[in-house]
Amino acid sequence: MKKNLQLFLACLILLVTQTINAQIINPGFETWTNDAIVPTAMNPNSGNNTSGWWDFNYFNSSFLGSSPISVTRCTDTVHSGSYSARVQTRVYTPTSWNYYNTWGIPFIGHPYNDTLGILFNGHVNVNNQTYYPGIPYTQKITQFKFYYQYKPTGNDTAECRVLLVKQRNPIAGGVFKTNVATGASGWQLATINLTYVSSATPDTIWVLMSSSSLDKNPKAGSILWVDDVSVTLPTGVNELMGTE
Repeated sequence: MKKNLQLFLACLILLVTQTINAQIINPGFETWTNDAIVPTAMNPNSGNNTSGWWDFNYFNSSFLGSSPISVTRCTDTVHSGSYSARVQTRVYTPTSWNYYNTWGIPFIGHPYNDTLGILFNGHVNVNNQTYYPGIPYTQKITQFKFYYQYKPTGNDTAECRVLLVKQRNPIAGGVFKTNVATGASGWQLATINLTYVSSATPDTIWVLMSSSSLDKNPKAGSILWVDDVSVTLPTGVNELMGTE
């Protein structure tokens, strides 16, 4: 009887974990594909017209302003697995800025600056220039976590903003900020405690990570490394958001 109960609990935990993992895409930043417009750039997703982690690397295209590549696959600074995401604040061209300056409004309430180092989740199709923020997610989590290293320029600040929504109406959210260089301390765990403003069940999670402040003057050259996203359920159990 005791063995049967243990087996049942093990299967239940596995089922819950698989359900949560199925909702989160590429949490360990192990999947990368060549950019549809800029083949020399790689993005942490499964390719154009898919959901996952996205960036502004496609603005490196001459058609969109020839801006620098800001997110790269990193192999020498990794928390686990083979890769992490390296996000660097770069100064974008005025041509690119004309395209993307209003895209920040859903996340930060004002247009983006001309200096960017941003990683976000969503569904992007560069062929018809459409973007849908966030990915499907129905868990009422209490914490959003990830491992990071940070190398700021001056007093710059790295940020991560998380928002659970239902039909784009806020359910819960939280913010992580740091202006402290990790240096020799290596990888640090960032923990965002979510504050709920509604009892509704979410349908989408929005995540935005930046190597610079989104509300103050960003500093070119700041670098944020990110790896191994996870969440905490209301029971207090930590769940990895997948291993891909």
